[in-house]
Amino acid sequence: MFNTTLDILNFVLAVGFGLLILALVYFIYNLTRTLKLIRSLGKQAAILMDSFESYIKMPAKVLLGLIERVEKMVEKKEKRRKKE
Repeated sequence: MFNTTLDILNFVLAVGFGLLILALVYFIYNLTRTLKLIRSLGKQAAILMDSFESYIKMPAKVLLGLIERVEKMVEKKEKRRKKE
């Protein structure tokens, strides 16, 4: 099969380039998976921020608004009592 050292060298180079191509394909595959994972994590973070906005911030704003209204009502009643 291998008659000369040139044949052996060609075989070694062919195997080496084959392994190099396989390594590059595997690297690109892992890189694309990692980028997809990063993109999905970004989407999940956006969803979490939206849910944080809707489930925590909005009710807190409503409650603070109600507390301010009650405080104003109490102040008005106190002013009326002082006038009487």
